[in-house]
Amino acid sequence: SCLQEISEWCTYRNEVIHAVMNKNMDSLYEHLEEKVVKGKELATYLDSQLRILKKGDRIRKKMKMSLM
Repeated sequence: SCLQEISEWCTYRNEVIHAVMNKNMDSLYEHLEEKVVKGKELATYLDSQLRILKKGDRIRKKMKMSLM
């Protein structure tokens, strides 16, 4: 579900870019604050998931891979 939310957020991000390019600032500000907060939440969630994967180098140990 997080990936679906990221996809939706990216769609909105693209709308923001196009609004800025087309100078359609009214529509840009309509939902901007809530989308900024949602983007921060998604980034924090992804960061926490990556931190779990990196912790203790579990993946490399499980796959019996080592850095050379």
